[in-house]
Amino acid sequence: MPSYCFRREDGRVVERFLFNLEGTPVTITCEDGQVASRDYAAEGRHDDSTRMGWPMFSDAAGVHPNQVAEAKRQSGGLLEFDPDGRARFNSPQHRKASLKHIGMVDLEGNDG
Repeated sequence: MPSYCFRREDGRVVERFLFNLEGTPVTITCEDGQVASRDYAAEGRHDDSTRMGWPMFSDAAGVHPNQVAEAKRQSGGLLEFDPDGRARFNSPQHRKASLKHIGMVDLEGNDG
C-alpha cells in the first residue's frame, strides 16, 4: 500500500498509507480535526505546487521546546520555531540569514 505525506496546519508532517482507486487526496482531515495538505517535498518527490518545500523545518537548528521563547528573544524575532522546537524557515533567504545568525553553515545555501 502506498505511503503519502501530508503537512498539518501546525507544521507537522503526517504519513498515511492509502489505497484509493480514485486517486490520492490533496488534503486530509486528521483525527484531531486539523486539515493537512499533501507534501511532495516530505515524500522526497519534487512538484512545483510545493513551492520548493517552504516552509522548511530543521531539527538541527532547533532548540528544546522549553528554550523556544528564549531563542526567539535572543534572535530579535529573526528565528521562528514550531511548538516542538524545530526551526522554521520561510524561504531560502530566511534560512540563510537565520543560520548565519546562529553560526551554522548552510550547505544547501546556493539557492538563497
